Amino acid sequence: MIQLKIRITIDTDKCDFSGENEGSFENGVVNVNKDGVYRAYYGNRTFFVPFEDVELIECSHVDIDEDGNCYDCGLNEREYDWVMDGILGVKGEM
Repeated sequence: MIQLKIRITIDTDKCDFSGENEGSFENGVVNVNKDGVYRAYYGNRTFFVPFEDVELIECSHVDIDEDGNCYDCGLNEREYDWVMDGILGVKGEM
């Protein structure tokens, strides 16, 4: 199942790997979304690999917040309108 497919640029000068070798029990979990790779700890996101020039290719829109925004791609449920094989797309794209 595709959750998020993006094309990105990573500026390695902006990456911050300090403290990334500590245990996840104390420091949350690592995840990725359209903004970059982050460590989440009690809902707070700390990005250590930020993304630039993000192009959204596909998103499953699996995790939606109470306002209808996708946690992965950031789109609101009113901004996507077609479904193909369970993958919700972006308006105007096919």
